[in-house]
Amino acid sequence: MKKMADLICRYFDEHGVQYQRVSDDRVRAGFQLTHSTYMVHLHADEQNGRVVLAATIASPVPAGRRAAMAEYFARGNFQLAVGSLNLDMSDGQVVFRIRVIVADGELTDGMIHDALELALTTIDTYYPSMMEIIHAVASPADAMPEAKGSPLVL
Repeated sequence: MKKMADLICRYFDEHGVQYQRVSDDRVRAGFQLTHSTYMVHLHADEQNGRVVLAATIASPVPAGRRAAMAEYFARGNFQLAVGSLNLDMSDGQVVFRIRVIVADGELTDGMIHDALELALTTIDTYYPSMMEIIHAVASPADAMPEAKGSPLVL
């Protein structure tokens, strides 16, 4: 069975994605979407049979806005069907994290595609509202994106 990080690199090669193999089990790639550019970090955890995908934004949340962002993420995570928005309270880093459980199976192109699409769609959907929170334009409750009919929510 091929290593999961090798399968991720092959997927990126086949889809023309520029990436960096950071280590034997870690890969990262940048993606430009509608609202911003995001860095995606993938950790192929062979021992536990999973891939952890973390999409990050470039702008850290300023210290004075972290409590509001944490509330915003709590409200957002309550709606999300899969994955979670996370905030590192010490440095303000924002991450959308999703895990692909492979267990005894094999990581497929479909799994990679779906995880990437979900992570990037979610973080790009929430990005404008995150900027409203960072710049104190809206409260966490008022900044929530419209979720009706979205495949992202329960």
